[in-house]
Amino acid sequence: MNASWLETVKYARYIDEARQNIEVLYTVDDPSHPKGRVLKTFVILANEKSDPRFQELLEKYSYDQIMEMTYVYNADAKKMHEQQVYAIAKKNGILASINVEDMINEDFINRFVQLFFDKGLPENEAKELLFKTKLQLFELDKVRDCKDRKIKSKLRKAKTLLEVFSAMAELEEAINS
Repeated sequence: MNASWLETVKYARYIDEARQNIEVLYTVDDPSHPKGRVLKTFVILANEKSDPRFQELLEKYSYDQIMEMTYVYNADAKKMHEQQVYAIAKKNGILASINVEDMINEDFINRFVQLFFDKGLPENEAKELLFKTKLQLFELDKVRDCKDRKIKSKLRKAKTLLEVFSAMAELEEAINS
């Protein structure tokens, strides 16, 4: 594959929590399609040493840009899913029984403290929670717009919720100072 394939790339995103694989969306000419081209995807290893296509991709997008595209893609997918669930719940009359005040009770607070400080989750669930938390935070404008690469790197590399929120506190402090 030559470097010209980069010109057809529309986005690249991580497709796994370990950030070892990247899905690349690109366009190709297709005379049989009404618009004359179609979108296609392929997956590459996120490893500069073993996949030259990843090296080429890094010429177009930085690690932070790929991470941000991942967050945006996942946020859009989550939003679409929530809209579908909301529509189904509303249609079936389930939505009327949900009370937000019920969520902020002693059980909710106890669970939050357990997740944040107790670390009582199985490793796979803890990793998923950490990944989803980072996704949510990278969706925030203040994180996306942050120019301090050191803080964003700390946030991206955090291995615990405490480290994540410590990095966020540092980011908030940098914004407010």
